[in-house]
Amino acid sequence: MRRRATFIHDPSQDVEEKLLVVKNGLRIKGLKAAREERLTWAIDDLPNEVWKAVRPFRELRLRWAAEDKFDHTVPFVSRISPGLHVKYSPGDHAPDYDLCGFLQKLFGDEISCSPHEGSFISPPPLFSDRFATTAAREYYSVLTSLHHFSTFAEEHFCTGSEGVCQNAAKFLGRADMFDVDADQISNTLTINAYWATPPDPQAGWRMHLGSSGTDVYKHPFETGILSQDRSPTASPAEITLSGRLYTLDNSTSKLKSSPTLFSFPSRHHPLSSFQVFRTSFRHPTGLHPTLQLSFPHATSLHPPADKSSESACALHAYLSLPHGLFADKYQLSPSSPKDPFYTAHNLRALRSIAGETDLEKPDWVVRQWGSTVLLQLAEPPPNYLEGDAWNVTIPLHLRYFNQSDTGDRVLRIPDPAVFWACSAEEGTKFSVNPFDRTNLGYDGIFGPRTMFYHLRNDGEDWVQSLHVPVFQASAWGAGWVKEGTLGVVLVGFVWLCWVLGRVILRDWRGKGAGDTRREKKED
Repeated sequence: MRRRATFIHDPSQDVEEKLLVVKNGLRIKGLKAAREERLTWAIDDLPNEVWKAVRPFRELRLRWAAEDKFDHTVPFVSRISPGLHVKYSPGDHAPDYDLCGFLQKLFGDEISCSPHEGSFISPPPLFSDRFATTAAREYYSVLTSLHHFSTFAEEHFCTGSEGVCQNAAKFLGRADMFDVDADQISNTLTINAYWATPPDPQAGWRMHLGSSGTDVYKHPFETGILSQDRSPTASPAEITLSGRLYTLDNSTSKLKSSPTLFSFPSRHHPLSSFQVFRTSFRHPTGLHPTLQLSFPHATSLHPPADKSSESACALHAYLSLPHGLFADKYQLSPSSPKDPFYTAHNLRALRSIAGETDLEKPDWVVRQWGSTVLLQLAEPPPNYLEGDAWNVTIPLHLRYFNQSDTGDRVLRIPDPAVFWACSAEEGTKFSVNPFDRTNLGYDGIFGPRTMFYHLRNDGEDWVQSLHVPVFQASAWGAGWVKEGTLGVVLVGFVWLCWVLGRVILRDWRGKGAGDTRREKKED
């Protein structure tokens, strides 16, 4: 196993007094920084149950983000909707493995999916077939926390080890972002975890990285204590970091330290603090709720100022909609961008939709987890008044639900990812980014030279609760509804038969009387 720890601190913070190089490692005390941990295993070295789970797939990608508000520090600025995103491509001779069952073991009962690919959807069509990071099948579920996974990691990865491993596994449950990548080509499984702040933001990080102390991994590791820097030679696509790198080989207990300054092209970039949005549902929601994206600083909603002059940009929102809520692709696809429908909702175009889009299916017969929608949003006009919010509304629709004892069902809808998608300069190679993050859902739809400038979600809760009124099974007289409905249908059927019978009988009698008169005339 290999380990890499990265701490990104504010450049104004004096970190020298917070770091102490000791004989057997590095001691950190009071460092206020964002932290990322990357752990890499060879697939053949994994615990047996994990090995059985990842072997059938050519690639298996898990992406998770927390529901509560947290900061994205450069270079960890890529954004996804809160919850668990799963993507995989099967191997050439993959056995019939129950991936849903394994996901439930990892993350608990919040994961509700059926085996044999019933809950998974195919990815949306690509803007560019050259982009090679899109998996064959996708799944999404709201997932409140990683506490169940931390228990699984403690039981399966810490077997026979000291208590330090158990403590590290428990700490995973407090992460803000979490990724797992299993790849058969490289024969590796990689876990990335990100914490926006220390457990106690005022006290900072307190830990020992080395061959003894409270943070023992007994494997070679690399640690970077870095901050964002500026380089006059860096292109708009590049991010520059500077600081110190520490490497330790536990077999020799030797710690090496060296200053560093490096730049690398990045797909994902931050925007100014004024480019923010908030998500809500307009009230009353009814059976056709409207999702509203509100941009409080409309005059600041413009393409990134630091993009290259040749770059073209467009504002997008990428939604992950659970199966109880869906978007009508026909409604969102008017014949012209200047259609009054688009103008009324401040939309520009439906770029992609995938998953369960059947308009007639009730919720209880839908097997797939839901759908994904990529929309291009309209930008405020140049004469828009300063100080006014710019609102984009997205019409959605509820499916019919089964009855409940409370007369109410609650859908938890994750906030979308909102970003500017901009073309990069010719020749830009993002593969050299040591912090690159792909397979986010929307990135695979665009071409390989696309950069994403992310707007910050300014809401406190990044998952919206939508209350849906349904028939209350426990209400007084509810038991008679089924029988009453059957009775009304039966009475209506009998009445229709009686009316039709009268008409048929009258026509038959009229025909018989006419024949009799005709016979008399002939006589």
